Order: sequence, then C-alpha cells, then structure tokens
Amino acid sequence: MKDTCPSCNYHFVREPGYFIGAMYISYGFTIIEGALAFILMKLLLPPLSLGWELFIVISTFSLFIKKNYKWSRLLYLYIFPW
Repeated sequence: MKDTCPSCNYHFVREPGYFIGAMYISYGFTIIEGALAFILMKLLLPPLSLGWELFIVISTFSLFIKKNYKWSRLLYLYIFPW
C-alpha cells in the first residue's frame, strides 16, 4: 500500500500493531472464498478426488492472497479511521 493518498494526503501508515485486526478480516475473506470455491466445484465439476479438491481450494487461496491483504487493510481503515 502507499504511505499516503495522492489526492487527499491521508496517512495510511499507522502505529505498529494497528493492522492486526485486519488479519482477522483477511481470514474471513479467505474462508468465504474457499467455501465459495468448494461449493462451485461441487456444483459444476464432476466428482473429484480429495487431492484435486484440496488443490483447487488452495489455488483459490493463493490467487486472492494479495487482494485479501489490501482489501482487509482498506476495510480496517474504514472501520477505525483515526
């Protein structure tokens, strides 16, 4: 993330430990994405072995890991803006 907003000069960097709560938000995003991947896989694909199911769900996690990080920090800033 950038240190400051280019248009309004809002300071994104907080004190150490400020974004620990964002980890919980990121965890929630990951659980929702994994559950959606699993449900869609069960509905749209033929029955797969456990190994392939794990591979698909873990691949979904790895595809969204950077976006989850940014989304969770941004949401945490909106929840606690000070």
